[in-house]
Amino acid sequence: MARRIRVLIVDDHELFRRGLAELLKLRDELVVVGELRDGQEALQKARLLHPDVILLDIQMPGSSGLEILCRLREESPECKVLMLTVSDREDDVVLALRLGAAGYIVKTISPEGLLEAIHQAARGEVALSQPLVTKIVRYMRGTSSERIQEVSRSAALTVREREVLAMLPEGVSNREIAQRLVISEHTARAHMRNILDKLGLQNRVQAAAYAASLMQNQNSFIGGARGVAVLD
Repeated sequence: MARRIRVLIVDDHELFRRGLAELLKLRDELVVVGELRDGQEALQKARLLHPDVILLDIQMPGSSGLEILCRLREESPECKVLMLTVSDREDDVVLALRLGAAGYIVKTISPEGLLEAIHQAARGEVALSQPLVTKIVRYMRGTSSERIQEVSRSAALTVREREVLAMLPEGVSNREIAQRLVISEHTARAHMRNILDKLGLQNRVQAAAYAASLMQNQNSFIGGARGVAVLD
């Protein structure tokens, strides 16, 4: 018998979480290793349970799903994180993929589509709900005026601050930034504060989204995956 895919569910809505778990338990090739209500639990349990695929919501109490995604990619890089959420905003989708999500699925997807997405994520493919494809293409194209404004805002940053900003879409921590640039962690935190202040942003997730939007090669936002699967 083929090895079963280990799935960890992270969603703060208990009814949805339990219903999803019952659905997945009907499949012989899947095993639900945990059902969690917040991202901090996910960080702890991922190290203990070693799931193959984590189903992660974006909108949760406390830390956002995108922040948890960054931490999971850093602390449990072997896990495939599949975003499963009600949000279909272009910036959420693109940023999640930039930060290493194995796919982005909206909760309106059919049970069959979700099951296929889990298999695709386990295979190293990127799974996307069909309605999101057009949104992503629109986001990638952007407009000339928007690009000019972004470049103008970034001109206020120092060379070192730009180096830090360029790392943020990778989901790096302040400690990792310090190690790469051979600076203290205190200095890395100071650079982050300056970046947020100069760009008028509230947190490092927004800064990562901003950095991702500045990248010239928009087609690289799903780099590292073997393929993209579009789901009905």
